[in-house]
Amino acid sequence: MIVYNRYIAQVALFSTLLLLVPMFYFPARFGLDLAIGTFTYSMFEMLFYGIIFFIFRPESSLLQLVAGSGITFLYRILLGTVYGVLLVIVYGMDFSVSLTLGISRYLPAIIPHILAAPFVMRPFFLAIADQSARSQRSHRQDRQMPTHEKEKEAATTPYFPKSEQRSVSSGSGATEFKSGYSLGNESIGFDRSVRYLGEHHAVQLAAVVDGEGLLLASFGRGDEDPALWAPYSLLFEETNQRLLQKNAGNSEIGRVDLVFGSRRLVVVRIDSLNLLVLLNHEEDDLINIRITQSADIVRKHLSERYGNLLPSGREEKYVSNT
Repeated sequence: MIVYNRYIAQVALFSTLLLLVPMFYFPARFGLDLAIGTFTYSMFEMLFYGIIFFIFRPESSLLQLVAGSGITFLYRILLGTVYGVLLVIVYGMDFSVSLTLGISRYLPAIIPHILAAPFVMRPFFLAIADQSARSQRSHRQDRQMPTHEKEKEAATTPYFPKSEQRSVSSGSGATEFKSGYSLGNESIGFDRSVRYLGEHHAVQLAAVVDGEGLLLASFGRGDEDPALWAPYSLLFEETNQRLLQKNAGNSEIGRVDLVFGSRRLVVVRIDSLNLLVLLNHEEDDLINIRITQSADIVRKHLSERYGNLLPSGREEKYVSNT
């Protein structure tokens, strides 16, 4: 599981706030008594975390919810421990008494810690859920067809020009491609590219699309349908190409990057294919790196699989308005 530095920085910032704010009003109790036997209610605390995580991602399994709740509970205990140490430093209290207050007795600090903990740990829970979902998908696909059979069929898959139509069988049924590349079950490289993008929580959809708008590989999260978005990669590219030709001659579009509302759409041209990515717009340089690396995976896969069978140049399909 990849934990991004940005998430760690966010957790550190929020944890600092959760530690400092109760220090300002300690030892005020606001009418609350010191808790007695708080650990008795730890199961209710973890149940609260599980409910919040279920709201974050309703499709999460029970095992994922339990794992997320357990990690969050440990985080809350660590937060209380650090708070107890601060009480020792600032107020010169007895160490054991301070730890007891911070972890299980001083409710004006414990309650904010409990309420905030699942929101602070949300990125880590989503990472756990995404990793588990990817593992389950990979396991199901591996059971459908052994790896050596995939590689054997991929090695014998011929190349067909765009003018031909060929029906090829896949693990889930017959699929017809009108593409410069006859893929069959050999789209492992393209699948790896879109799955790599799907590891980022902001990505809602990723797809490798051929020159006629057909899906070669796709990843979708939630209700997003890759088949509905695939033709947009050609539409946006052609529209921008026509606009560009008026000022830049025959320069070709290499990448289209659109931001609309809270979403962002990126289309990257790779030979005669397009890599389409739909994601929630947020300031994260790591997603740009992932898009570049995913495009490199597709490019490398084309080069290794087809070599000199790749078209030598891109067909001229844009017509000038003049």
